[in-house]
Amino acid sequence: MTLEAAVIVIRDFYGRILTVTRRNSDLFGLPGGKLDAGELPEEAAIREAKEETGIEVRTASFMFSKTDGEFITHCYHADTWRGTPCEMEPGIVPDWKYPTEIYGPGSAFPEYNQSVVSQLPKLNLFPW
Repeated sequence: MTLEAAVIVIRDFYGRILTVTRRNSDLFGLPGGKLDAGELPEEAAIREAKEETGIEVRTASFMFSKTDGEFITHCYHADTWRGTPCEMEPGIVPDWKYPTEIYGPGSAFPEYNQSVVSQLPKLNLFPW
């Protein structure tokens, strides 16, 4: 059985990327999660952004899908959004990270996110 998840890249004016972390962990990841029954990947990415960070994504573009064994992760970019990130779910804390904090030595992105995050620079979406 294939499991599907969707994540979303939300960037601010300064080029930072919105991440989420659990209060009891130093690891962080992109907002996202598993698809609900009957839900499209884009819908899941937008829903998870709102649930985890309070950000309302208005439009999103498909970036790529990454298969890792029996797990497929669909990645989207938030083209337009509004709001201020805040803790929406207990223990899940949103935070802006500069790209160097994500790709630099000692990055705290967990292994399951690295396969997705490693694809981002190849898209020429960021000014670095």
